[in-house]
Formats: sequence, C-alpha cells, structure tokens
Amino acid sequence: MQQPQLIPDNWLENNLFDASYLVNQLPNEPDFNQDVSELLTWLQAKYDAPRFSKLTEAQLEDEFIKPLLSELSWELVAQQIFVIQSKQYKPDWSLFTDKSARDELASNPTAHLVNVICESKEFLKKLDTGKADKATNPHFQLLDYLNALGVQFGFLTNGRYWRLYDADNRQREKTFLQIDLEAILALTGDEQRNALRTFAYLFHKDRFVAQTQQSTAIAQVLQRSADFTLAVEE
Repeated sequence: MQQPQLIPDNWLENNLFDASYLVNQLPNEPDFNQDVSELLTWLQAKYDAPRFSKLTEAQLEDEFIKPLLSELSWELVAQQIFVIQSKQYKPDWSLFTDKSARDELASNPTAHLVNVICESKEFLKKLDTGKADKATNPHFQLLDYLNALGVQFGFLTNGRYWRLYDADNRQREKTFLQIDLEAILALTGDEQRNALRTFAYLFHKDRFVAQTQQSTAIAQVLQRSADFTLAVEE
C-alpha cells in the first residue's frame, strides 16, 4: 500500500535529492515506515534548546550529539587522527556500521574503514558562514575532510540542524539535505511522524551498510532519485 506523501514545511532543506522523489517516492522505500515513537520520546526528553545554547561544543557532543548518534545505532570514534601525505586530519567523529571496523581502527588508522565523517559544532554556530574558508566555515571543513580522506558520506550538525552530504554528488551549488529537529518537534500527528521517519531513515546506520555489490542503501536511494529526475525530464 502506498505510504502518505511527505509534506515538508520548515523542517527540510534539500537539493541533494530530486524534490519530487523525496516527497512522493521516499515514503515508499523499504524500512521508511518505521516506528519512531521511541526516538520521538527520546528527543522530547533530551532536546533542550535554551540549555544547549549555553554549552560548549564538547559539552553538546557529550550531552546530545553523541547519544543521538548512538540512538541511530552508529559505532563511534572521536577525534581520530588520519595522516594523508604527511598532513594530519582530525574530524570530530568517525562513524562505523559495525564494531569490528571501529575496533580495527585502533591498530590500522586508515580512513577506508570509515563509513561516515561527522562534524559537530556549537548549538548557535552557523553550519555555513558564507565564506569559502575551510578553517572557519563548517560546510567547507566537512567537504575538505571527505575529499582528503576519500569518504563518500558526511554529516554536519549543531544539534538542531543535521546535514547529509554526498561527496560524489558535487555540483556548482552547495549540495546537501538538511533537517531541523527543533522544527520537527514542533509538529504534531502524522506530519511529525513522517518528518521524523525521514530523519531516522536517512541518518540511521542501516542505510550505510554495504549491500549488493558493495553498494549501500543510501547510495541506491540517491541513484533512484537521480533516475527519477531523468525519467521526469524525458
């Protein structure tokens, strides 16, 4: 049975997926229609914007970002140093779909083991300052990590906003999908559940597990989105 359409309002910013695909087809993907009641209860108990705004980046990571990544089933390593051509890179979080790869990193610190690079910032920090400077602009900082380390997917977050990047999908414009958790928590009913399902579906560890021919579910969804765009244009 076809699932209800998403009705994005102020909780979603997207130019990574085809917009029509995201609204009309993503809810029909396998595992999209999941029960998010426990995640919603967790977020309602943990999300505290006034408190978060007073925390340092490290405190926000400990109190909210790291626990939420764990709720999404990720295996985590913080501040792992990678050396590429004698240059050091130290992203905030290296994310793994399985514990064995995470554990292997301790003796073999190579980026090919990593499934996703996640950069986290202070709650009030803008994820894009508008400046083409990887030292001060989180957007370009994450892209620099993805390119240097050869990791395809990245998350960028300040706790409220969560961005998904695909380093293989680089256009002239800035390309990402962004979800506003605070806006989702202000919704009600089916609209809230479907919005939270979108977040849980796209950011959960299971989408990044290698499947057929080493392709991941998230890569397959992105390909179906691109195919949908071509079909509409034809």
